[in-house]
Amino acid sequence: MGSTSWTFIERSIRNGKLEDIDDHRAGPIAQNTRPVGSKQATKSTRTPFTAEDDRILMDWVVKAERKGLAIKGNEVYEQLEKKVYDKRRPPDVRTDITIE
Repeated sequence: MGSTSWTFIERSIRNGKLEDIDDHRAGPIAQNTRPVGSKQATKSTRTPFTAEDDRILMDWVVKAERKGLAIKGNEVYEQLEKKVYDKRRPPDVRTDITIE
């Protein structure tokens, strides 16, 4: 399965229900293997998002939008990244961010 467009989240929020994900595919469909003899390099630098990651992101963005915060640009996503990253750090170096 390939990537999913941001329109999936936007329209799901606007309509109050999950859209059909197949209507929001973006980019080529991912392949498990490359064609035989392919000169295409393997990409192993990014871990794919899980369904749980997608749920967390959608919940975070919906909460931010309901509070009137900007959801365009990187700031809301950087705040989520910081919150998730901080949970993995020792308590004495955390910088908690709360949108909830």
